[in-house]
Amino acid sequence: MKVQAFCTVVFLFVLIFAACSSSPSSRKSSEKESSPEIGVATMTGGERVAVRGYSKDPEMNKKMQMLDLEIVDCYKQFTPIGKAVSETTVNFEISIDISGFLEKIKISGNSPVSDKIGECISKDLETLSFRPGEEREVTYRLVFKPLAKSKSVKKDDPRSKMIMSLADMKKFRTCYDEEIASTPGIGGNFSLNFKVDEDGNVSDIKITSNTFSNNRVPLCVVKKLADTMFPESESEDTVEVNFKFESNAPVKIRKSMDIDM
Repeated sequence: MKVQAFCTVVFLFVLIFAACSSSPSSRKSSEKESSPEIGVATMTGGERVAVRGYSKDPEMNKKMQMLDLEIVDCYKQFTPIGKAVSETTVNFEISIDISGFLEKIKISGNSPVSDKIGECISKDLETLSFRPGEEREVTYRLVFKPLAKSKSVKKDDPRSKMIMSLADMKKFRTCYDEEIASTPGIGGNFSLNFKVDEDGNVSDIKITSNTFSNNRVPLCVVKKLADTMFPESESEDTVEVNFKFESNAPVKIRKSMDIDM
């Protein structure tokens, strides 16, 4: 009888421990929203906007990160020049069916512009597939937050001079020259965001936009940029540089014809 009573006490203790471990507070912490960085949108007017996404669904966060360039493009497409001065929010309520496909997308935002941005992004969302097995509702919140403009630097600052001349440096243009040799007529532009520490080392390089048909030119530039040393400075700098390579496709010239009169 004593052994049976002891087993009963142990069993009850295990039940109590399991109940505590699955309490609402512990479940709530496990469902905490994560906020992966999507990228940075550089506007025509020079404004820079940080893009972040928030969801309790890890798979949703990963899928949205795959659409980083599309998300930035949608924002730039529907935000008028000079109007990227206030925070824009787009909320998605997404229904996923048992096969892992999007069944319904509901969009809401904090402005008419955010609704248009959401509709643009939803078209790319519809191309995604998710984990099958059960129907579920997922929420996702996109936040576009304007960044403070960096302070103007002195003209005699060696680092600033180097940053301003990056897009024209021969070492980076060779990436385009090598690609155009195999793909005549190719052209486009892309933007890179990166950090330069006090010692002049480059880190955290990200491709924030790209109009090339593939990533070969941008990735080549990224590789060369990672090996580039900048002049030393008293502080770390965050840099955004746009590289533009014009297509030099040969112009078709109509051959002259000799006519006997």
